[in-house]
Amino acid sequence: MEEVPEEITGEMQIRQYMYEKAGEFQGKLREDGEDSGLIIMGYRKQKEKGCMELYQRLKKMSEYFRFMQEGKIYMESDLQEKVSPGVTEKEWDMEVLNDNFRNHQAEKITEDIGQMYQTVREPVWDKNGLITLTEKLRNHLNDLCRRSPGVRFEMLLQQEAGRSIFLDEIRDRMTEIYRKANRMVQNGKEAQYSIYIRKCIQYIEEHYSEEINIETVAGTLDISGVYLSQLCRKELSQSFLELLTGTRIKMAKKLLQQMPQMKMYEIAEAVGYRSSQYFASVFKKAEGMTPWEYRSRNS
Repeated sequence: MEEVPEEITGEMQIRQYMYEKAGEFQGKLREDGEDSGLIIMGYRKQKEKGCMELYQRLKKMSEYFRFMQEGKIYMESDLQEKVSPGVTEKEWDMEVLNDNFRNHQAEKITEDIGQMYQTVREPVWDKNGLITLTEKLRNHLNDLCRRSPGVRFEMLLQQEAGRSIFLDEIRDRMTEIYRKANRMVQNGKEAQYSIYIRKCIQYIEEHYSEEINIETVAGTLDISGVYLSQLCRKELSQSFLELLTGTRIKMAKKLLQQMPQMKMYEIAEAVGYRSSQYFASVFKKAEGMTPWEYRSRNS
């Protein structure tokens, strides 16, 4: 607590004085080799007889420190409209995150988690929502890891253990844990495949836009189409055509989301289909909706 000099009377003058004092205090901390931290300031209003009301306001605002930034100075009165008056009920679409995790879409995983954490920051700071979301993501990832032999959730947490105080740090740490788990799942699956299947997958990912079939790929591997078909069934539990179609549809979804200017026949050709009508039929069978509907929902 510090008294403002009597000659400083206007609100703007008081605020300026307080910011200067707070800045000096942070400077001293840095000189002593300490973190400058963050400062929440406030001043006693004329109708308030004592300092208890000011103390209670500052104490309440300090509960939202995770939404602030280290090194910054905040005025308590400026933050009032940013805080949530109570628990905000939210629903987070974990199915989208599931799909991107399963398809090893690292950038989409980052985007999904970022959007979820943004919902507890905007339009107001929701400290209860932050706790709920973080716990929900931890449980979700733990469940994903249980389905993947060799991926231990506890080990991931230990490897990524660190100082996560502010919301941005919590978001970035959670994102990195998800992405690391996803890489471990992907590497674990690929390590179980034979050299023929690994090369088959690689060939399809590099040539899906071309007119290819099982004989084309088998020829590059010096094996018969029949043998490659048997390997696909045995190791991937799907046919060669299903593998090729899945890759093409995955790439089509990416184009539908990221390239709104592309016409449908251009997308069809880009992923290996010479007929946009046939492409639309295959897409609907795989996704349960037409390419146009998918673009509308994900644009």
